[in-house]
Amino acid sequence: MPLCETVAMLIDRVMDCNPNALPEDQRWASTMRSIVEYRDRRRLDEWESLVNDAAPIELSTPLQEMLGEIEMLGMCNLYQTFDVARTTEFYKRLCPYFSARGVSLPTSPDLDDW
Repeated sequence: MPLCETVAMLIDRVMDCNPNALPEDQRWASTMRSIVEYRDRRRLDEWESLVNDAAPIELSTPLQEMLGEIEMLGMCNLYQTFDVARTTEFYKRLCPYFSARGVSLPTSPDLDDW
């Protein structure tokens, strides 16, 4: 699954495990989930700006920390050549992090492109 679809999938899994998320967190998650649409329009720079506007200044809850990690995964290749190895390593680091917080992730996504 390409990176943008992976980001959207991660957001769905995290939000499914947090049905009582605050409206601000729901807005942030929804904004991040739009990464696929912005990729298709070749405007990930606009997506980044919207996500930055929606993100809380300080991550103060486990949900916000997980959303922050997903945001960083989505942004890890924005202004450089897509680095498959770095992106895959970043994702692999997230698997135990999310698992410890009750969210299981697929262990081997195909992260070779946007």
